[in-house]
Amino acid sequence: MATYKQEVNRKPDVFLSHSSIDNDFVRKLAKDLTSCEIDVWLDEREIAPGDSIYRSISQGIQSSRYIALIISKNFLASKWVSEEIESSFAKQIESNSTLIIPILIEPVELPPLLKGKLNIPFLEPEEYYWALMLLAGIIHGIDLGSVIDTRLRTQPESLQDVIRGLRYCGIEPYMIVPKHVFDELSKSEKVEVSGNRLRFYNLSALLADDSLTGISKSYIEELISLWK
Repeated sequence: MATYKQEVNRKPDVFLSHSSIDNDFVRKLAKDLTSCEIDVWLDEREIAPGDSIYRSISQGIQSSRYIALIISKNFLASKWVSEEIESSFAKQIESNSTLIIPILIEPVELPPLLKGKLNIPFLEPEEYYWALMLLAGIIHGIDLGSVIDTRLRTQPESLQDVIRGLRYCGIEPYMIVPKHVFDELSKSEKVEVSGNRLRFYNLSALLADDSLTGISKSYIEELISLWK
């Protein structure tokens, strides 16, 4: 199942603030969240050549529902990132809502501004999917106790387990795909279209469709891996 997000008046679910040195972790996290139907604002996906970096990041922070700070030694040493933290807190004060989620990927001491915030530890590889389940659940608005209970019941060890956990909590996540991929897939007779959502009943047959571009097939392959 797949969907896309409108660009007009778009409100991303989460803005990922990070050091570029931590790109490998952040790219995986962004990809996994997208598979959980969470619209991610990530700089390398959003800022095109010629765009104002400062303006783009400021707009991303202002428009996003949550701001996840990917905290590492590199993150805390970055002057640019410290400005993103200040912008995040300015937005929180202005909107009077809790928006900032610290995500720990290294054992570091949190800055004073963040010490009172719930943080989600991604410190060990075996913790990754447990932490992902918690993060996705919070962003989807699932009651915290329900997310924690579901983690204990499902013992997530993969992205498939996280998606099953979200379903257990009443969320049916659709993978977010680019609009051009959505448009191409929606033309297939093997796909059911309902508004901005696609349902697939035979992904293997769709993958064998020679009329599809490679990029569309790559998303089909991801969906197949999630539905194994």
